[in-house]
Amino acid sequence: MKEKRFPTSYGVVKGSVFPELKRSEIHVWGIWLDASEGFLEESVNYLSPNELQRALRLRFREDKDRFIAGRAVLRSIVSKYLNLPPSKVEFQYGPHGKPRLTSPAGESRLEFNLSHTGDAALIAISLTRRVGIDIEKIRDDISFMRLAERFFHPEEAATLRSLPPENLSTAFFELWTRKEACVKAMGIGLRTPLRRIRVSLDNESPQYVHAPSHDGGKSGDWSIMPIEAPRDYAAAIAAQGRGWSVSLFEWARE
Repeated sequence: MKEKRFPTSYGVVKGSVFPELKRSEIHVWGIWLDASEGFLEESVNYLSPNELQRALRLRFREDKDRFIAGRAVLRSIVSKYLNLPPSKVEFQYGPHGKPRLTSPAGESRLEFNLSHTGDAALIAISLTRRVGIDIEKIRDDISFMRLAERFFHPEEAATLRSLPPENLSTAFFELWTRKEACVKAMGIGLRTPLRRIRVSLDNESPQYVHAPSHDGGKSGDWSIMPIEAPRDYAAAIAAQGRGWSVSLFEWARE
C-alpha cells in the first residue's frame, strides 16, 4: 500500500531535528493516525486514566486506535517544545474539551489544539496565543443547505446557494472549518452560535473576527485562515490577534 503523505508544503521532520518555534509563528503538524500495533501498545502508556476511559467508550476499534494514536502524538510533539519526556506531559481538559498543560509543564504559556477526522489529524502549536484548528473530510452525504440555513450567517448561506452543485460540498466544508477553528481557539464550544462568526471563501488573506470573551477577560480579535490539507480534506486555523504566520510540518514516527 502506498504511504499516505501530506502535501509537499508540509516539511517532514524526523529524528532529533526539530523546528524552532518563534513568537510570531504557529506550527501546524499533519499526522496520519492509522498506526502499528507496537506504536499503539506504547502509546497507551502516555494516556491519562480519563483519556483511556474516553477511548474505551468509543464503539469501533478503529476509532479507539485513532484516538489513542492522536493523543500520544500530541504528547510527543508538545514534549519536544517543552524539553520533557512525553510521559511527563499532563493535560487538563476544559468544560468544552479543550486541553491545556498542567504540572510540571503548567507554567509554560505554550498553546495547542488538535483536530482529527478519519485517519487524518492536525495539531497547532503556539508559544503564547490561543489557537484553534479544524480539519474535515469532504463528504457528499449530508444536507448542506439545511445545515447552512441553521448554523451559518445568512450571507454565507447565500454564497453557497449561488454555487454550482459540484462546488457545494468543498465550499461548505471550507466555511465550516474556518468557523469551527475560531470557536475552538476561543475555547467556548457552541456558546457562541456559529452564525455569529461570519467568514468568507476568500483564500488570499486572513479574515478577522471580533468576539466577546467568555472567560472574564476583554473582548478579543481573532485571525482565521485556510491551510492546505490532503486531497478531499478541508482545514483552517484561527488564533488570537494578528500578524502571525504558519509553518507546516508532517510528523514522521521514528
